[in-house]
Amino acid sequence: MLQAHLDPSFEGATRNHHFIDKSAAFISTIAGPRIIDFGCGPGLYTKRFAKLGHNVTGLDFSSRSVEYAKAHDSQSTYYVHDYLQPPPTEMLHDFATMIYCDYGALSKENRKTLLHNLKQTLTTEGQLFLDVFSMHQYDAFEEAMTWEHHPSSGFWSNEPHLTLTKNTRYTKNITLEQTVVTTEEETVVHYIWNEYFTLKQLEQELIDAGFLVEKYFDDVSGTTYTGQAPTIAVLARVDNTRS
Repeated sequence: MLQAHLDPSFEGATRNHHFIDKSAAFISTIAGPRIIDFGCGPGLYTKRFAKLGHNVTGLDFSSRSVEYAKAHDSQSTYYVHDYLQPPPTEMLHDFATMIYCDYGALSKENRKTLLHNLKQTLTTEGQLFLDVFSMHQYDAFEEAMTWEHHPSSGFWSNEPHLTLTKNTRYTKNITLEQTVVTTEEETVVHYIWNEYFTLKQLEQELIDAGFLVEKYFDDVSGTTYTGQAPTIAVLARVDNTRS
């Protein structure tokens, strides 16, 4: 996974690095001085935010990713942390990010917990910027069963392996990508669940968590919202009328 994150052209773990450059530059124009990135991975965004002059904190569950981020970005502060747990720092930030549609990979209850934790890291005027998969992307999702033979290493394993993948659409805007990975030593099954969002559903979840939506975009690089893109990016602000 770390190797996939660092591949500048591969979009299986993160977006290509040209898009990240463009997105970080845009986010820097709308963010306050202190940014916290939930699910920062190896610091691809945080490092760019720091170079653009922000005080940056990154959180990620992967110790390997955080170790890489620390080794390549001495300006930012990093924590190995599960973002479904209370934030590891009492420092308040002006701006929180969660990028590459991680939000929709969580259950509704876990999304409530996540939004609560995000809000706890923000000042009373703090803003949140995240993206989700759109209904346009759900409609484009294709059900299929495929298999691939990898005679050497690949995304799923460092060993020669076989992958069997089944993509399934469910009701209520949910999909499952189920991949069976078989090597000489073991067979492992990976499940990637995703939920896709309408503007109404996304806004309601943010309102319920104490945020007010300010603006929508087609993606995190700030592309004007059309409703025809695979993603929806949303900028929201802490609602100070609620405790």
